[in-house]
Amino acid sequence: MFVFLLLSLGARADCPPDSWANVEQARERIHEAYVQLEPEVMDEIATGFPDLLACVDRILTRDEALVVHDLQALLGFSQQQLELTRRAVSAARAIDPEWTPLPGVLSEAHPLAQLADEVPVAASKRQELAPSDWRVDGEQSSAAPLDRAFVLQRIDNGRAVYTGYYGSVIEIPPTINRATGVRGVALMVSLLGTGRLSSAVQEADGRGGPWSDERASAPSGGATVGVRWLPRPFVGAELDFEAMGGADPVAGGGFASTTEAYVLGGYPLDLGESWLRLGGRTGIVVDQMRAWGNAPAEPSIFTVPSLAIGPELAWLGDPLIIRGGADFLLASASVPYQLRARAELGWLVADSLALEAGATWGTRTLSVQTSLADDDETIGRRTDRDVTLRLGVGVWR
Repeated sequence: MFVFLLLSLGARADCPPDSWANVEQARERIHEAYVQLEPEVMDEIATGFPDLLACVDRILTRDEALVVHDLQALLGFSQQQLELTRRAVSAARAIDPEWTPLPGVLSEAHPLAQLADEVPVAASKRQELAPSDWRVDGEQSSAAPLDRAFVLQRIDNGRAVYTGYYGSVIEIPPTINRATGVRGVALMVSLLGTGRLSSAVQEADGRGGPWSDERASAPSGGATVGVRWLPRPFVGAELDFEAMGGADPVAGGGFASTTEAYVLGGYPLDLGESWLRLGGRTGIVVDQMRAWGNAPAEPSIFTVPSLAIGPELAWLGDPLIIRGGADFLLASASVPYQLRARAELGWLVADSLALEAGATWGTRTLSVQTSLADDDETIGRRTDRDVTLRLGVGVWR
């Protein structure tokens, strides 16, 4: 009857009233199966145990986690999963250094006893999990061990909404460990092709000089390299470098670059299968603007450092990330140099490979001064309006 219960749990929509009592019973039965040499019982318990453990909704203690490790060490050995057995033994001894498999039953010459004796002490290396209320081996923790197995529980409103057993952090399903919503992603390196349609309006101040009125629009193209670090939804960093050719809408050709560095911050809302992060970003932007004098003068290139600040809204799901927001660039004091709205989309299509796309609309205005007389004087105003599209690939870790 007990074995039938284990096998049927995966096909049932509900769970037994006291799943933990069934886990303890499974441990007793596997101990008996080892003594009575009943491999068929071991096989059947091993088949149904993951579903039974997933039904556990009570918050486990450290001693109860030890029960699971004891059971998994025996199950792993019975299934000849020796690496899992080693990791389960290491986990059990991390809780109780005196633990041994089936004390008083196995002789020192038994292969399982010998394997257990060979397992080294765990080095306690850990990896951060997605922000949530986690319990690892019966204790509240934000990280999981890298060098041994562990019992993982996710807690919500005083009960376990998820219970699982893992030999490694990388085995945690992407829907369970969501750092940015996608497989615990923290580092994203992107390479994107960039296309831009620019409309430039250049107005002189009417006093002559090396400045002329110009109106033009032209496409340009280039590439963007970006690095985003999102160890958790609360904080992060972003660095982008963009190089554009054909950046001169009037004369054609030319080159312009933009370098941006941001610190990200936000408050994550857990939506069950995704995160919604409300926040913003601030940083430094250094970009270039091209302006022209009266023909045949060469265009002037102005390098403009700016303080950037703005709100951001991000939906972080699996395998999809959507980000959007606005940026306000302040070129001097509190005078806006550029306003822009942006949207980004990332889609994980393979193990670590993602397709990425982005769109930005921006308008920027700059009063240009030059030394025409004794003092610097304003000689005109330059306004650009751009629509920028980006498409490329990223590596997400």
